[in-house]
Amino acid sequence: MKIGLYVDVSNLYFCLYNNLRAKLNYAELIEFISPIGEVVLAKAYGAQVKDEAAGFIKLLHKLGYTTYYKEPKHYGDVSKADWDVGIAVDIIRDLDNVDMVALITADGDMVPLAQYVLDQGKKVLIMGSNISKELQDVATTYIEIPSSLVIPLRRQG
Repeated sequence: MKIGLYVDVSNLYFCLYNNLRAKLNYAELIEFISPIGEVVLAKAYGAQVKDEAAGFIKLLHKLGYTTYYKEPKHYGDVSKADWDVGIAVDIIRDLDNVDMVALITADGDMVPLAQYVLDQGKKVLIMGSNISKELQDVATTYIEIPSSLVIPLRRQG
């Protein structure tokens, strides 16, 4: 089975930080999914201010991810670099090359995309932290990120 892996880095960062005080081990993620099938595409989408994520992006490239980053937009006190549409467009473009879409996010806004992928006869694996119920319901399979894939953050102070 050919798998396309699509990681919503910003969603994962905030979900893992808020829920587990941890970050994802991106090197282990591909290894974790590999027993299901061959990961033929690995794409990561995130935000960065200036060059703050340059080292992380370089690491993702070394691990085999194609990265997409943009400067967040500011809405009052909130900053967002929303990639939902970009991820959706890439998945739709890539569907002919995969049998399964592995969407690494907990974002319920991805329900229509997951349903579209299923309607095209493909499987959908959702993996995240505190995955929305609606996204769980539409997925072929969903997995809450296991402790083996997270790195606890050190306490400050």
